[in-house]
Amino acid sequence: GMTDQEIITGVLKKNGVPLEEINAKMSQCMKVMVRSFKKMVSRSHARALPGVRKLLKKLKQKNVMVGLVTGNLDSGREDRY
Repeated sequence: GMTDQEIITGVLKKNGVPLEEINAKMSQCMKVMVRSFKKMVSRSHARALPGVRKLLKKLKQKNVMVGLVTGNLDSGREDRY
């Protein structure tokens, strides 16, 4: 997959935004995206799928390390996953 920045860059380039402008404003764009995502998540009623909590508890009891590798922003990762 692609990172958030790669997706945004691709969409903007495809719509005629010069790469120099994209690069100059990417940091600001990422801040707005994270803020918007956090607002959306705070209003969400998302729940873990059936059995997930039980599985994670069993894995923890057996000292199994669980991780997630992603190319997305650190500041958005905690809320997302």
